[in-house]
Amino acid sequence: MNRATGDSHPTFTPRQGQYLAFIHAYTLVNERPPAQADIQRFFRLTSPSVYQMLLTLEREGLISRRAGVPRSIAVLVDRALLPALKPPSPQPVKFTVRRYSHVRRFKLQAQNFFARPSSCSAWPLLGKAGGRIMKRRLIML
Repeated sequence: MNRATGDSHPTFTPRQGQYLAFIHAYTLVNERPPAQADIQRFFRLTSPSVYQMLLTLEREGLISRRAGVPRSIAVLVDRALLPALKPPSPQPVKFTVRRYSHVRRFKLQAQNFFARPSSCSAWPLLGKAGGRIMKRRLIML
């Protein structure tokens, strides 16, 4: 709260406002305050990050909590001053697995095989069964 200037409107950052709006909305919907894990799940943050924000909000006088009591968070800011709750930002999905790499490798080997003038040296010696398998694979390409 900005007590130095004497105004009654609390000042908080946009991120702090989102925390306050979430706590308020969660309490209205579920009829009980959120646990730290609920806040962590919504904002997709680590537990220490959420804990530090709750300490900051409490230090600023924006929320109150009782020590040792779970789900005891209460918003001390007037509802009209809270910002609208935005949905959490989507996290990009990382693709690290290369799919069908064995097929890609086989196609490259087949292209190299047919591109060389002396195709006998391109492949290791294959028995009868290996030759049939190779023909089947080349037909499927």
